[in-house]
Amino acid sequence: MAASRRSDRPTMFSEQLLCEQPNQDEPVRKRQRKGKRVEHKEQEELIAFGYEARIFDDKNTATKVEQGHYLLPWQSDDANNKMMLDRFDVRHLLESIPPRIPHRDFPKEPYPDIDQERYADLDSDEESLFDMSEDERDALVDEKRREKQQQEEASNAFKYDYEGNSQSDLQRKLAAQYKTAADMPLPDTQEQADTIVSTAKAAAASVNPKLFEIKTQARQGNNPLYAFLSQRHPLYRFYKHIIWLSSSGLGAYGDSSSSDDDGDDDDDKKDNQPTQPPDDIAGVIQKTAQSVARAGKALETRIRQGHGQNPKFGFIHPGHQYHAYYKQQLESFQKST
Repeated sequence: MAASRRSDRPTMFSEQLLCEQPNQDEPVRKRQRKGKRVEHKEQEELIAFGYEARIFDDKNTATKVEQGHYLLPWQSDDANNKMMLDRFDVRHLLESIPPRIPHRDFPKEPYPDIDQERYADLDSDEESLFDMSEDERDALVDEKRREKQQQEEASNAFKYDYEGNSQSDLQRKLAAQYKTAADMPLPDTQEQADTIVSTAKAAAASVNPKLFEIKTQARQGNNPLYAFLSQRHPLYRFYKHIIWLSSSGLGAYGDSSSSDDDGDDDDDKKDNQPTQPPDDIAGVIQKTAQSVARAGKALETRIRQGHGQNPKFGFIHPGHQYHAYYKQQLESFQKST
């Protein structure tokens, strides 16, 4: 009766719009707990677990294993083939073991005779011209000419100066003056050349050239003009060459502006004339010579000891290129006083 009454009840408009939810009769809290369990179960898809294993340090057993006491003989019909194998060795399942095939050494170029016959049968470009039409031959010739022109342009893209004509006028002058080797790097500025020459001659005139280099490098460490004191610098060879010339007495040796046809008298006159320094250096030399002429040789000794490492006073040393000019000025001031 209750069922019939429920079916006879008219359906409301809201019940037609709302569909019946599953588990609608369950309480709200129960449904929430059930949803959390399902979500938690989906997150636990991967589970890792392990078992504890105990390791025994049995040296006696390990020694027996290494010595082969636990190996088993291979069960074979061949009486001459008695092998001792591990119990897990798969060869226990075999009744016979085939002999080992020896390794063969193959040549680096396999079958050179076959390759020679193979490529000898290929048609050359000249033979392929007979099977072409006139237009195809002209197109092939044009293509070959174009490829040859491209190869020539690519080979001429870089031109190398094998004769060493890329030196500047200053470098050629230094090379002729100091007779340097053809592959020796040379300074490209007059300031750099003067610094190297004056420092090298001062080092050659010092008692300990190596100590002189160390002191100069420590004082002029931030000056790029003195970077040649490093053995890794390209101009270090030129610096050592000037030291060798100065030490051997050839420091003032250089090329003469006169030709080989000049007379001996002209050469002697030019050799006796000192080298004229620039105006700024000449002023320093004249002032120093004037002071030494008044105070005596003791002042020259103090200048050599205190400022001998300074290239500005390099003319004090006998091997310097301007030392002769300094001596000339000193004699002139001594005569006048």
